[in-house]
Amino acid sequence: MFVTADVKKSAIKRCAFCKYWNDPANRCIRPKFANVGLWEYDNSAEAVCLKKGMKYKAFNSCQDYECKIS
Repeated sequence: MFVTADVKKSAIKRCAFCKYWNDPANRCIRPKFANVGLWEYDNSAEAVCLKKGMKYKAFNSCQDYECKIS
């Protein structure tokens, strides 16, 4: 299920948008209104965090978050 998130707001730190979440093809995210920072992500997706070496759901977050959307 895809959920909308505002990636420009610093409070939204979902793993799906983190550069350490291993989704190199970005299959779990897609722009909705990218010009204003609204993106959608599949909150049921899972991938390995390249920094921690563990699998996390797309909706998780942590203090190591770095946004891969510029």
